[in-house]
Amino acid sequence: EVLQNHVLEAQVFHTEFGTGVAILTGAFRFSLATNIDDLKLRRLPEVPGLQQPPGCWAVLSQDRVTVVLLAMGPELFLLDNTSCSSVVRECVFPDPPCLPQEKFCEFNSTVRSPPKQMVWCTRPRSRQRAVVVAWERQLMVVGNSSECIRYPLGRGAGDVPKTQSELLPVTASQEIFRIASMAPGALLLEAQKEYEKESQKADEYLREIREQQLLPEAVGQCIEAAGYEHEPQTQKSLLRAASFGKCFLDKFPPESFVRMCQDLRVLNAIRDYQIGIPLTFTQYPQLEGLAWDPGWDQGWRGLSRGDGASRCWGCRAGALLGIVEGLVGSGGLSRDTWGVRGCIKPNPTPLYPPVYTVVLHLKNELNRGTFFMTLQNQPVALSLYRQFCRHQERDTLKDLYNQDDNHQELGNFHVHSSYS
Repeated sequence: EVLQNHVLEAQVFHTEFGTGVAILTGAFRFSLATNIDDLKLRRLPEVPGLQQPPGCWAVLSQDRVTVVLLAMGPELFLLDNTSCSSVVRECVFPDPPCLPQEKFCEFNSTVRSPPKQMVWCTRPRSRQRAVVVAWERQLMVVGNSSECIRYPLGRGAGDVPKTQSELLPVTASQEIFRIASMAPGALLLEAQKEYEKESQKADEYLREIREQQLLPEAVGQCIEAAGYEHEPQTQKSLLRAASFGKCFLDKFPPESFVRMCQDLRVLNAIRDYQIGIPLTFTQYPQLEGLAWDPGWDQGWRGLSRGDGASRCWGCRAGALLGIVEGLVGSGGLSRDTWGVRGCIKPNPTPLYPPVYTVVLHLKNELNRGTFFMTLQNQPVALSLYRQFCRHQERDTLKDLYNQDDNHQELGNFHVHSSYS
């Protein structure tokens, strides 16, 4: 029957007995096998009135029982081995999979339109469960209580746009990474990978692109795709492919490549878990500036104009120095080191140059003892200053170890000095 009516859709699912597959045929009938290593298809009962593929369907498996949940218009059906029954609307909780045996909670959203999507979520290492419900303009997190958490979407006051087209854009990244893609960027990426393997296939891919005169487009596609990827290794792979392709072009403007490298450096820095801002490449140019630090606004505007990451660092350092000079001038720095901590702590790990600027400024403004005591309360600043001293001021490094009574590092210092 499956061969005659063809496969419209299929879903792979996992149970304690192995990997299974569920199939929707052209006759709008469901068949499934619970173990593909021992493939035995079992046809499920017919769904009354099903004349087209269902809007959505999912497979549930628990205690040797596997069922199919499917939506048809406003109704939801539950298919098991022997019967087809209609149930209320629900979403499937994936871990552990559970059949609808009891009511979790009842909540009135007060929203008249049906939601676009519903998914279960849990806290890590916790049994607390909630349902995330999505509409066009808001997300709602509903737990086992009468209250919920609402997140507005769209262009509200102070909101960054979060439309589906921005979070999941149809971009060069999709063109390159879709299955069996023949896009110029995909061929260039393969050519670069084969070149690293020292394979002659690299020449074949490259020749195919050049014969169609699509090499400039391929390079541009790889550069653009890197912006939409969140994994740094994938970004590097795409940028390496673009750099590889540029070698075979006489005149390819470097500005787009350089700017993408600068933008990704900033985006990856603020996406780091210590900062925790999952900004997308589409949202990035729409920001006029960031509010949490005086130096960020000019720095981000400079980056959006393509002036480079050094401008961002320079503006930030200038703003920090203004704060430090104000503290030094007022005498507040000697009474309290919280001002210095405020300058250093907000600085994300990948953007350390401003901290060096502040530390070296303090070194010139304060007497030696006060400067060392200030650094003692700032582990990040102290660590960076030690790195500086290792390369520039070896004698100062010895004084730091003496002050800390760090005899082991002091011994290492003398051993290293004797070899030098």
